[in-house]
Amino acid sequence: MLLALACRHGGSAPVPGGDTALPTLSELLARAFPGVALMSAPGQGLSLANDPRWRLTFLPPQLEGKPWGLLAFFALEGPEGVAPGLGLPPGVYAIAADASLYALSADASRLLPVAAGSSPPARPAPPGTARPLLALDADADGRDDIALAVQGEALPAHYRLYWRREDGWTQEDPGPSPVQTVLDYWGAVASALDLAGGWSVYQRQRFVWPWLSVEEEGPSADRLVSALAEETGRAPEQELEALEGVRTAFRAAWSALSPQFQERQTWPGFINAFRLTEAAQLEAVSTPQAVEGSRTHLKAVVSLRQREGEDVVWRRFQVTFRLVLSPDGRWLLDDVGAEEVR
Repeated sequence: MLLALACRHGGSAPVPGGDTALPTLSELLARAFPGVALMSAPGQGLSLANDPRWRLTFLPPQLEGKPWGLLAFFALEGPEGVAPGLGLPPGVYAIAADASLYALSADASRLLPVAAGSSPPARPAPPGTARPLLALDADADGRDDIALAVQGEALPAHYRLYWRREDGWTQEDPGPSPVQTVLDYWGAVASALDLAGGWSVYQRQRFVWPWLSVEEEGPSADRLVSALAEETGRAPEQELEALEGVRTAFRAAWSALSPQFQERQTWPGFINAFRLTEAAQLEAVSTPQAVEGSRTHLKAVVSLRQREGEDVVWRRFQVTFRLVLSPDGRWLLDDVGAEEVR
C-alpha cells in the first residue's frame, strides 16, 4: 500500500528541486550581529572567535515562506550565562533574512521574536529540543505556518504545527487541522522506523516484523526478546522497550486512518507495507482543499529510502491524502494515492 510512505532517517536524502542560493547561517548571523567574529571548524560548525566554548550549529533545512521570507534555525551551546556579543543564553533560535531573531520557548510551544537591545529570554528551549521540518499555509490565510520536529524527554520526535501570529508562531490549537493529522501520521511512522533502525535488516525481517504484523498486541515477546538480545548483545530490557516503542508508534499512525480505511488496510497489511522502507523525508505539504463540509484533501512531497534487493535507493513521490471529519471532530485519513516524481 502507498501508506508505506514513511521512515527512519538514514543516508543522505535527495535535495529538493530549486536553484535559488540561500544565504548561509554565518551570513545571516553577520546581518543580525555585525561585528561579532565567528570561526568555523570542520565538522564542528561555528563558534565565537573570542570564546570558542560557544558553538552555533545550523539545524537544516532553511524554511522559506510568506510573509517572513526565510528562517534558519540554529542551536547555541555554551557555558552558563550569555554568549558574548550575542547576549543570548544556550537554546534553540531562528534567524530571518531581515536579521530578525526568534527564540523557541522553554516548553517548545512558541517561537517568539527577540527584540534588538532587549533582555534575552531567560530560559529558551535547550539545544536538541526541536529541528525545522517545513513551511506551509495550513489554514489558507496567505501566511505560511511552520512545522517542527519536537523531541520530548525520552520520547521519539513528533511533528508539530506552529501557527503564524503577529508576534511569531505558536502551537495554540485553533481547532482540528487536516495538516496536523498528516504530520501526526508521518511523525508516528518515522518514530517507529527510527526505533526499528536499531536492528539489522536480517533481524527486522526474521524477528521483528512477523511479531509486529500479528493483530492486536501480538503473541508474547519473551522468546523474541531473548532471541534479539542474543543477536544484538543488548540487555533483554532494551529489546523489549524498543519492541514496545515500535508497536506503539505504528499503532498511533494506524489510528490516523478512518474506520473505513482500516477495513480496507488491515493491520497486517499496514505493517508489512513498511518492511522495505528504510527512511523518508517529508519535503512539502499543500494547503487543504475543501471538497465538502466534512471532507478535504491535500498533497505532500516525500522522499523515500527503499531497499531493492541488495541496493538501497531514494525515490520521490507526490502523495494525495483524502481526509474525512469524524463524529468526534478529528480529521482522519480516508484514502491515499501517490505517483513518483523526478
